[in-house]
Amino acid sequence: MLGIDTRANNRVIDGEIDRIRSLGLEELRREWRRLYHSEPPRISRDLLVLALGYRLQEIAHGGLGKATRRKLQTMAKALQATGRVGPMPSLGLSPAPVSFGNGAAIRTPSR
Repeated sequence: MLGIDTRANNRVIDGEIDRIRSLGLEELRREWRRLYHSEPPRISRDLLVLALGYRLQEIAHGGLGKATRRKLQTMAKALQATGRVGPMPSLGLSPAPVSFGNGAAIRTPSR
């Protein structure tokens, strides 16, 4: 169950997110500089709002854990190197037979 402090903190964050939603593009860019300590990327206003909302929550509740960050970095490297994330699909395997529950089954031909 959430404690009173957590609920109060969430209300503060919700208020900040509402404030960010009302900002213009230049104000959003200033907010980006304040929260990320870097120049804002050239992305749409909607994406700036989402990223700033994420950052506020990240500051308040903590970011991703080390293991998750490491996994994302590994996935990004794989995507950059191969254009894929995850293992290559295996080719030439026969699909499992399709059963109709009455003992009859259809096996589809393999490639």
